[in-house]
Amino acid sequence: MEFKTVVIGAGIAGLTAARALHQAGQEVLVLEKSRGLGGRAATRRLHRHGVEHRVDHGAQYFTVRDERFQAQVDEWLEQGHAVVWSEGFHALTSEGLEAPSDGHPRYIFPHGMNAIGKLLGEGLEIRTQTRVERLLRGDGGWRLELTTGETLDAERVLINVPSPQALELCRDAELSSETLNALQEVTFAPCWTLVAGYPKRDLSWRGVMVKDEEVAQTLTIVAHNSSKRGAESDETALVINGSPSFSAEHLEGNQEVVKEKMLSAATVLGGWLATPNWTDMQRWRYSMVTEPYAERYLKEDDSLLFCGDWCGGAK
Repeated sequence: MEFKTVVIGAGIAGLTAARALHQAGQEVLVLEKSRGLGGRAATRRLHRHGVEHRVDHGAQYFTVRDERFQAQVDEWLEQGHAVVWSEGFHALTSEGLEAPSDGHPRYIFPHGMNAIGKLLGEGLEIRTQTRVERLLRGDGGWRLELTTGETLDAERVLINVPSPQALELCRDAELSSETLNALQEVTFAPCWTLVAGYPKRDLSWRGVMVKDEEVAQTLTIVAHNSSKRGAESDETALVINGSPSFSAEHLEGNQEVVKEKMLSAATVLGGWLATPNWTDMQRWRYSMVTEPYAERYLKEDDSLLFCGDWCGGAK
């Protein structure tokens, strides 16, 4: 099958590019290996004790620092898709819990952060649960080999995946040394994410950024996920993120051991955190960009480009 443009990866950057092409009247197909859209703007439906919980196990919120994005967010706010969740987070320091001070709004989608992928994907031709195994140069374009054995031909390809995965995908694509070097120089830190459910509690905070040096060796943020859901939530669900160093050290470790270490560190916010009713774990191998590519996208040539949160800065 032949296509004008194929976007590999339905993260926010890939979907935004696909929307721009589609709105310009271009034919574009998006391929996504997962069931959902939006990359790490991810929401999981967990069924525990007969109750369904919608938990954001990836990005907890987003901020706006760009006028173009602000215009999009203003539209989502007006339509009721997005809301301001918090204007700053509490901080856990060596002196204890400190109230928010910066006042910068943190936005969420109340029904789940994966709403951003659904909104950006509206009207696009998207195939989910479709994994590209290998990219090869073809006659006047590119050949995509899928894990199903199917092949697709495209005049132009935009790759929206973490750079290590892009390198594996393009292992036989005969990329230039400049492109290979750029991809190889980008680095990521991993993150273990623990979701923990407790009997309902009235908490004074939406999120706690960990600044205490000892606790920060293990954790970076504790987010009150249930506060996003309003009155519908009859439990307190927290999302607890491991620090980059802790997550890297225990990346291949036993989940139960990782969980217990994270819960133990979190008890600085209260002893009750040690005994959740239920838990769920997620390992993000490419969670945070530690060494980004300076430009907003990487170009091999006019027919092959790369994009993602690793381009144009670390966010």
